[in-house]
Amino acid sequence: MPPTSSPIDPFVCRRDGALADAAWVHLAGELDVATAPQLERTLREALSDASLVVLDLRSVTFMDLSGVRVIVDASRAARSDQRDLNVLRGSTQVDRIFTLTGTAGAVNTVELSGALP
Repeated sequence: MPPTSSPIDPFVCRRDGALADAAWVHLAGELDVATAPQLERTLREALSDASLVVLDLRSVTFMDLSGVRVIVDASRAARSDQRDLNVLRGSTQVDRIFTLTGTAGAVNTVELSGALP
């Protein structure tokens, strides 16, 4: 039987809006040029509906410059609309790309202790 090919880290971009005027956007897998447009749409919709959006990067295994651009652009748009976009710190690789691109200060990155969804 030939092996089946399946992505190691399928991309997941899910929005949960359990709280009034707040939204949680959970990402998993690889955020790259192919998946960044989905995140862009999800963040745009979340920021139009909620004054607080939390972007959870804890399960992102890879991120390229297109992911950085989407997050930085959404962060700037949120500030200009007097909304909050908080980014939950991801892996060391994800943190590093923000540092290497000089964009770490352009996003409000937070770290959580304890288990959350």
